[in-house]
Amino acid sequence: MIDTGTESMPYRSPTVRLAVLALALAAGVFALAYLQPTSATDSDGAIALLAAQALLEHRTLDLEVYRHQDGLAYDLDHDYRLRRRGDGGTYYNNLGVPILSVPAVAAARLAGLDMRRQEDEQALQELLSALACAAVFLLLVRLGLLLLPPRPALVTALVTLLGSSLISTMATGLWSLDYAAPLMLAALVHVVRWELGQLRRPCWACLGLLAAAAFLCRPTAAFLLLGLTAYALTRRRLPRRRAVAAAAAAGLLLLVLALLPEGLLPLPRYYSPSRLISWQTPLGLGLFGHLLSPSRGLLIWSPFLLPVLAGAVAGRRRLEHRRLVLMAAVWAACHLLFASTKGMWWGGHSYGPRLMAELMLPAFLLTALVARAAVPGRRPLAAAYLLLSLPAIAVHSGQGLFNEATQRWNQHPDVDRHPEMIFAWRYPQFLASTARLRQRQIDWQRAHLEPLRPGDVLLPAGRRGIFVGWWPPEGDWRWSATRRPAIRFRPAGIDAGARYLLSLRAGALGEQWLIPALDGRPLGRRRFAGFAPRTERFLIPGSWLAAPGERVLDLGLPGARPAARDPRLLGLSFHALSIDPLPPWKGAITYADDLFFLSGWSTAEDGWRWSDGHRARLLLPPREPASSAAELVLRAAGFGRQRLSVRLERSVLCRHQLHGEGVEEVRCPLPAGRPAQPAELVLELPDAAASAGDPRLLGIALYAARLLPAGAPQG
Repeated sequence: MIDTGTESMPYRSPTVRLAVLALALAAGVFALAYLQPTSATDSDGAIALLAAQALLEHRTLDLEVYRHQDGLAYDLDHDYRLRRRGDGGTYYNNLGVPILSVPAVAAARLAGLDMRRQEDEQALQELLSALACAAVFLLLVRLGLLLLPPRPALVTALVTLLGSSLISTMATGLWSLDYAAPLMLAALVHVVRWELGQLRRPCWACLGLLAAAAFLCRPTAAFLLLGLTAYALTRRRLPRRRAVAAAAAAGLLLLVLALLPEGLLPLPRYYSPSRLISWQTPLGLGLFGHLLSPSRGLLIWSPFLLPVLAGAVAGRRRLEHRRLVLMAAVWAACHLLFASTKGMWWGGHSYGPRLMAELMLPAFLLTALVARAAVPGRRPLAAAYLLLSLPAIAVHSGQGLFNEATQRWNQHPDVDRHPEMIFAWRYPQFLASTARLRQRQIDWQRAHLEPLRPGDVLLPAGRRGIFVGWWPPEGDWRWSATRRPAIRFRPAGIDAGARYLLSLRAGALGEQWLIPALDGRPLGRRRFAGFAPRTERFLIPGSWLAAPGERVLDLGLPGARPAARDPRLLGLSFHALSIDPLPPWKGAITYADDLFFLSGWSTAEDGWRWSDGHRARLLLPPREPASSAAELVLRAAGFGRQRLSVRLERSVLCRHQLHGEGVEEVRCPLPAGRPAQPAELVLELPDAAASAGDPRLLGIALYAARLLPAGAPQG
């Protein structure tokens, strides 16, 4: 008869159940890493798989073999991830990742993928990074099971991975850590087995290969070697003289390599000890930033480490396997020390404490040793550990993988140029959202706002303006992001009794009607057509600008819309804003006198300036008491037959028919009681039309304008 007792079923055994559970959780980790939408595949790890393909197909790491081939997605001359050697070769700056990626690239090539195509390379990056996350989880479980019962081992492995920069870094792309972390964990497993007596003697060749491979992938793996050296020196049965001699030889070799010029290095400068030991940042600043800053602090982002450290201190006399504690402490201290003195200690455009990610490996070992010991307050510490793991998992596995705004937190202002943002508790990176980033940018611009004086220019990326409702700068312009963007500025040096020109230079997405207002005061309507920038000027009294504080220029854009290949809401491309004093009157206006052309005009051409639109405005100088000028004379040519109506304020001065047969004179009488202040002269052109291949609405080409006494002869 068949025995149906559950005790005979293999899948009911604790070992099998544990294996099934661990594999199921690893599958969940893989799915989380593979399906999350945040991507850093175009970051430091890009090009590594292309180098692996070069090694596979051409037996070289020199990427020059792809220079003239179609479909290459990378610039071999200027990409920051590449280095050029004296022999003219172009190489990826990391050796380990391309070499270890060769089998995966070979399989991908069989599947029809080509690493020259960026989409194929990024797809393989996503797969490999997800596999690396699953591998790290399984190795953490394996390491934990050496020191803990199954349930605590699984829990601490999950917390360590999902609640730290391991997952928020490794899952987003093929970083050097994706290969180095499994290699270092495998070395740790081997050493712990030796410590527990499961191995009579270690496999030195295995440890050497794992450490060397980890170093080739990530040079900071050298700190693991320091930890292993400290561990080995405390082993009673290990010949200490040999260990000390080996450590001294290794230190001497590192010193020699650090002093060698780059051309003589057997490895790229990426592996030079001088990169690890730079001393460019005060140690106190780097330590505080790495441990307690709101946007890079390890203890802030992974607070479950606090009860672990508390337990280690409280139970330091009860901890077992103190050699392992020493190894973990030396490894972590060296890594933290040298990372804190780097010039860019914050790790550039990263999420959270990325440079501290591998510190979670010795931290996991310490966690297991503390959990294993009967330290005082063990239950409260365990409860605090589990409680504090919840925000850590939310920050790293939630915000870090599913909130794209956390990546944009590093921009505008650029954290590499303004690392003080890392210490701002008001806007920590893990709480980033589109609204908070917009408000942070406004607050930052306001704190650094420079005054805008007559003659100054407010630029898209300058400090003289606060941009509300705009996309980040793109070259010399920035696009509006809403239908009512605004620019805030702080005028200075303004005479309240004078008049000024507020000059706006911008382009547009197609045809856009602009409805501007300054502090709620309407400035009329202006038409922009096409991306090519043009300048529109508004004549305003100085009293509108002289009041202390900020002025707000609202720019209504009812026609803002997405572009054909750009889903963003676009309307106006802003180039510049300035407050200009009125130009001096020299008796006439020529086509080149920009400040007299207020709106509705193109840029000056060879001897004339075209109107653009059905309405154009000129600046009329103030009436001088001693002047007898009573007539405005325009020298202009029409774009074909054009009806022209000239208006001053609400009064029509004259109407004229241009025949389009050369330059004509248009004479308009001026009223005796015209304003003593400068005024706008409006030219109505209802027949303005576009020509073939020119999006402008052309009406008249103006050559000059003069003020003459009444009845002055023509010519």
